[in-house]
Amino acid sequence: SLLTAFVGQRLLYDQAVRAASELASSATSVAADIILADERLTMSANMAAQTGKRRWIDRYNSYIPDIDNALKIATAMASPQDAERLEQETKLANDTLVQMERHSFLAVESGDLDRARMILDSQEYLREKNTLKDGSGRFLNSVIKATKDRIENVRILGDAALLTLLGLSVLAVVLLWVITSRRINASEASNMIAEDKLNFMARHDELTSLPNRRTFIELLTIFLEKRRRASDGLVAVAMVDVDHFKDIN
Repeated sequence: SLLTAFVGQRLLYDQAVRAASELASSATSVAADIILADERLTMSANMAAQTGKRRWIDRYNSYIPDIDNALKIATAMASPQDAERLEQETKLANDTLVQMERHSFLAVESGDLDRARMILDSQEYLREKNTLKDGSGRFLNSVIKATKDRIENVRILGDAALLTLLGLSVLAVVLLWVITSRRINASEASNMIAEDKLNFMARHDELTSLPNRRTFIELLTIFLEKRRRASDGLVAVAMVDVDHFKDIN
């Protein structure tokens, strides 16, 4: 019975780790899709305000379904509490951004490019973009935390089952104590490995293991803050967009 419980716990724990890893990977992808779609919308809006050309408005409209779909998936993946926050904060920020961007398009179509640029350069616009970015980060962190909690609960339940068998198996108390101690140590080590794996997956591309968009944004934020404190404060960031990259990927 003890061996059966031990093997069963091992299988349940491994299954929980795999499921958690897959969920963390999916959440990372969705959070990246939200940020990427928002950056594409912002780029198109700014290009329309700079050039006054209609084709940038058309390109903007083609990106709208991407962010709507990503937010919908994120809401479905999140816990009820986090889903409500996504609706009240992140999705609301996106709706506000879209409204402001469409107001800038009205200015573009009327030939008032200064007005269009003023809308996109406003503090309110920047504030809503930060709210959207922060909401995406909170969503990802909440999913990762939930997966860690799930793994820990499986470990605790498994250990509790082993301890119960230990109490019932009086004649094998010494043997059970040794096995349980080893199992606890193995579970803690496995838990640390699982946490490290989840953290790595959240910040690296699954196929290439290279740092992903989230890591880039974190590093870029730190770099910009350092440059802001420097004497000259000069820095340039270039964004290269590849059309139909998802098809290539």
